[in-house]
Amino acid sequence: MNIYSNALAADTHLDVEGLFTEGFGQYDDWIDEMCQQFLHSNDSCDPIPVSELKTLFTDTTMPAQQQSMGQYLDEFQHQILPHCSHLASPTYVGHMTSPLPNFVSQLSRLVMILNQNMMKIESCRGLNFVERQVLAMLHKEVFHLDDAAYLQNVQDANVNFGCFTSGGTVANITAMWVARNQRQAALQASGSRGVIIGSELMHYSFDKAADLLGLDLIRLPFDDQYCLPLPHLKQALSEAQSQDQPVVALVAIAGTTDFGSVDPIAEMAELARAQGAHLHVDGAWGGAMVLCEEGKAMLSDIHLADSVTIDGHKQLMTPIGCGLLLTRDVATLGNIRKEAPYAIRSSSLDQGRFTLEGTRPAMALYLHAAFHLIGKSGYGELLSKSLARAQMLAEMLNETQEFELVHAPKMNLMVYRYLPQGYRGRRLTEQENEFVNTFNVALQKRQRALGNTFVSRTKRVTNLYPQQPLVLFRAVMLNPLTTRTHLQTVIADQLVIAESLEREVRDQDLDLGGMQ
Repeated sequence: MNIYSNALAADTHLDVEGLFTEGFGQYDDWIDEMCQQFLHSNDSCDPIPVSELKTLFTDTTMPAQQQSMGQYLDEFQHQILPHCSHLASPTYVGHMTSPLPNFVSQLSRLVMILNQNMMKIESCRGLNFVERQVLAMLHKEVFHLDDAAYLQNVQDANVNFGCFTSGGTVANITAMWVARNQRQAALQASGSRGVIIGSELMHYSFDKAADLLGLDLIRLPFDDQYCLPLPHLKQALSEAQSQDQPVVALVAIAGTTDFGSVDPIAEMAELARAQGAHLHVDGAWGGAMVLCEEGKAMLSDIHLADSVTIDGHKQLMTPIGCGLLLTRDVATLGNIRKEAPYAIRSSSLDQGRFTLEGTRPAMALYLHAAFHLIGKSGYGELLSKSLARAQMLAEMLNETQEFELVHAPKMNLMVYRYLPQGYRGRRLTEQENEFVNTFNVALQKRQRALGNTFVSRTKRVTNLYPQQPLVLFRAVMLNPLTTRTHLQTVIADQLVIAESLEREVRDQDLDLGGMQ
């Protein structure tokens, strides 16, 4: 006999047709309870290590018989929910995934029930025009065209202010696709592969784009501010010209994923124009900062770009799957226009003509709601406070001798590392840094396994030791619910774990390498 944690789990299943005709409102309270339980807990609630979770999901046989909704929810509550990452926890400050405003859970019911396909006007009707409106709203904050341009083009089916994508990766690939097509004549004339040029800190999506498009990717060393140095860029442009290799695109980063740095956009725009190349700004993380006063100052030249990537599911706080590519010129996406006789016809209003992806959900609705319910002033407040939160954490780390802050944060993220006893306050040898690297990997893994707090990690060359990559903790200050107390908890947790590791290394001759 089955024993269920909720009486509704004993419900009998419906016939197949009933799944489409009957309501499931009786489960609302139960689902709400699960949601609240999840949102008020952290990864420490999971009794099973990540390395062992795969053993729970090895049955590859599709169920032969139906279950009731109640039975499925009971299994979900006990077999799946406990093993999900608690990204919204205020002590989980390791990734760029934003916590969601509470209105999203309500709105998501509408989005799912509507189940609109934004590729084609026939499968989204009015939402086609809502999507275009939302793109224009954000475009205006980035590119500042005059009102007449927005009025003229916002609902002109043959031009675009940009497109929605499933994320920053697809947005960046789309931008490079546009750039490649714009340079087709030069590429054919030279008979050589074109190049994309940016700093070593470019997102890995540009490696994918270069591979897919048959281009070469040139990554240049960054300067002491973790930005692309113009002398190196000019030299790379000169070398490309001497080899008769057309420059397809320059990539500037607005908020690098490790340091939050911003490349010199204005100077890069001028160099791109001289080369006939496309200037793309990867603002997946930092682009939304144009909505706060401090961010406007940091990104004062972003309007000079030919295209800009922004991820709505990062600083704009919409659900995952909401990426955007904005283009300064409304005709730009015409360079990748594709049509088909059964859909996305040349004479229709379909936006699928201008996107890499075909079928797309109505993610624009989340952003439309956020623009109205949070508003520009609300975003300004949230983003300004997140920048202040980063400064607060930086001060706390600088006051703690066990930690070494790699750089003063420019945006709302930073990297730092732990220095064991005996490794503080002096220049370290290469071998000592390797030990510290191994120690920090072990510390971060143990912190993640315990699950009370979390920071992610990266490995980068820094100005501290320009010839040697360092393992670094990466803290992201996006969550508006994270307070000084939560940050103190994160630091205290790391200190306790580090003290335990140091003791084990000293007293038990622990092999940290075996923990990597």
